[in-house]
Amino acid sequence: MTHEPQLAALGAAIGKYERLSHEPVERLREPSAGRFSYLNSAEMVVANDNHRPLLLGITGKRNVGKSTVATLLEERYGFARAHAFDGGKEAALYYFAHVTGDIILAERMVYGELKDVPSSHLPGNVAPRFFLEKFGHFMGVTMGVEWTLAMEIARIRRESPRAPIVVESLVYEAPWFKAQGGVVLRLERPDFEGPEGIESDSVQALVEADHTIIAATVQDLERETEWLLYGLEAIRRAA
Repeated sequence: MTHEPQLAALGAAIGKYERLSHEPVERLREPSAGRFSYLNSAEMVVANDNHRPLLLGITGKRNVGKSTVATLLEERYGFARAHAFDGGKEAALYYFAHVTGDIILAERMVYGELKDVPSSHLPGNVAPRFFLEKFGHFMGVTMGVEWTLAMEIARIRRESPRAPIVVESLVYEAPWFKAQGGVVLRLERPDFEGPEGIESDSVQALVEADHTIIAATVQDLERETEWLLYGLEAIRRAA
């Protein structure tokens, strides 16, 4: 089924763009890649846009593609990327560096391949993720959203006031996020249950999503994300 009629309607709702490449907006797709060239932040700037930048939050089980979508939006469309636990991960990095005496090892435990590997440096030889999950729950629930996602978004707004923002993993912060005008996207994979024993899964399952993408492949996920982004921009500009 072709999307060309829908694209024409959405294009009318979006309005005019000032394109750095001066190519016509009617050329809807890149012939080789099938991507929307006029949404590419490297080639396009929005002319006279006084709307508030898009605020998009992603929820879903682990390994369903949240990081893939966040990377796509960051690298291809100029979104600023946020995670409610960004500050917490930095704190964990220096805690692990303190207990191990090795900042490189600590970085691998927080951000790298050692996150799920049992560690002799931690009580009971647990994997670093055990601490990260507990610490994330403490920050997200005990301290609250004011200490996590609210501070991350405020930081981005100071640094890049006009940038759209994608929140990579929305869990405890979802009600506050939606109250700020955020749009929640749920990602799912067909016949995928995800890892067992993830404490936050029961919470994210209750998050009320505005849109859901069910994709079996990375290609499908990226394609559906681009269509959603285009539609959200159309709605936002028509408001």
